[in-house]
Amino acid sequence: MKSVYKLPSVCKKLFYCVPVLLLGQVNGASMVTSGTASGLGLDVDLSILAVDVGVGPYAQAYVSSPVPDTDTGTVSNLSVGIGTLGALGYVEASVIDAEALSNVDGVSASGNTVGSSSVTGLELSLVSGVLFAPNILTISSTSGTAISSSSSVTGSYGSLFTLGESELEDVTLSIAGIDFNLATSYAANTLLDVSAAGLAGISVHLNEQIVTGTGTESYSLVTNAMRIELDAVDLGGALGLISGDIIVGQSFAEMNAVPEPSTTLSLGLGAVGMLCIRRRRS
Repeated sequence: MKSVYKLPSVCKKLFYCVPVLLLGQVNGASMVTSGTASGLGLDVDLSILAVDVGVGPYAQAYVSSPVPDTDTGTVSNLSVGIGTLGALGYVEASVIDAEALSNVDGVSASGNTVGSSSVTGLELSLVSGVLFAPNILTISSTSGTAISSSSSVTGSYGSLFTLGESELEDVTLSIAGIDFNLATSYAANTLLDVSAAGLAGISVHLNEQIVTGTGTESYSLVTNAMRIELDAVDLGGALGLISGDIIVGQSFAEMNAVPEPSTTLSLGLGAVGMLCIRRRRS
C-alpha cells in the first residue's frame, strides 16, 4: 500500500493562509514612511571651564512627516554680545533664514525632504584677552551676501539619494590677524589650512557633509556651510581657554522607507518551506 505524505501542522496552516495573504498583497507597494527636515542659521556654542558663553541658535525650522509640512524661521538685524556684557566679542547679521519642507505622506512610494538656511551680512568676532593684540577670530561678509547651505533626500525604497550644497559669498575669515579669503564653493568636507595663523586648536570645516544610512531603507544628511571647531583655544590674558563650535548655515534632511510587502511575504514563505522540507526528511 502506497504511503501518503502528510504535511506538518505548521505547513497545513500556512497552506490555507497563503491565498488570503496573497490576496492582501496584490496591490502591495514600497512606501516612504517618514521624512524629517530642518534648517538652522547660526549657532555659537562655546564654553570656558564648562561655563556656557555662547549665543544662539538663531533662525530654526523643523518638520517631521508623514504629514506633508513646511516651516520657516527668520531673525532680522541681529546684534548680540558674546560672554558677559560682550566681553568675548559680538555677533551681527542682517537676516538669518531657515526653511524645512517634506512631502512625505506615509502612503506614496517616493518622497522628498529639504532643509536650508542662510546668513546674510554676518560679522562675528572673538576678542583676544591681550591688549592691542588682533582678535582671535573674525568672520566677515558684506551686507548683501550670504553664507548658505541646503540638504535634501529624495527617492523610494532601494533608491534614496542625498544632495548637499553650500555657498559662501564674499566671506573673509581672519584668525589671529591673518586673513583667509574664502572661495564661493568648496568640495564636500574641506578642512581649511589655517596653519599660517600659528594658533593651535582651531579647525575650519567648509561644506561639511555628514551622511548616515545606506540609501536602501534610510538616508540622512547634515550640511554645514561653515563649522569652526575650537579646542581649548587660548584667548590670552585672564580670559582662559575656550572650546566649542561656531556653526553657520546648517541644514538637515532624512527619509525612511519600507519595501513592497509582497517581497517580505516571499522571503517568509521561503523560510517556512525550508522548515517543511526539514521536517519531512527527519
